[in-house]
Amino acid sequence: MSKRDSIFVRTPYGSEISHDTIPAITDRATETADGWPDRPLKKFYTFLFVDCPYVSVRKEMETKNLAVYVTLGYDVNGIKDIYSIAETAKANNLKPYDYFEYLLTEIPKHLDDTDHSFLDNLLPWSPSLPANCRKPGKDEAK
Repeated sequence: MSKRDSIFVRTPYGSEISHDTIPAITDRATETADGWPDRPLKKFYTFLFVDCPYVSVRKEMETKNLAVYVTLGYDVNGIKDIYSIAETAKANNLKPYDYFEYLLTEIPKHLDDTDHSFLDNLLPWSPSLPANCRKPGKDEAK
């Protein structure tokens, strides 16, 4: 049944939603989600949680477990931001696995630093990232 097959959809709470309301909601949610990759990072988070859940994905009659790297940051006001490091790395033409390996090698070297400016060199758009983190260009050999 498509959303047009039914004039109203009854919610679990007993209210009804018209077929015109559903695309209006999904269009609004899509606009918000599309803007996420372009939102600016805050300069400081009081708490960061990095996780890598695995998700089973079926593609062409085959099921694979894919890693989804996610960072949850809380700012000083308790506002939460969720970032997918993998998508940011891909958008900056990086190889996510090599980039994560580099981050997890470099960050521990600076745990006692009071100056956090080293983080600028670890951002996915930093020109100082090592070449092995970058995907080869179209004219380069893979």
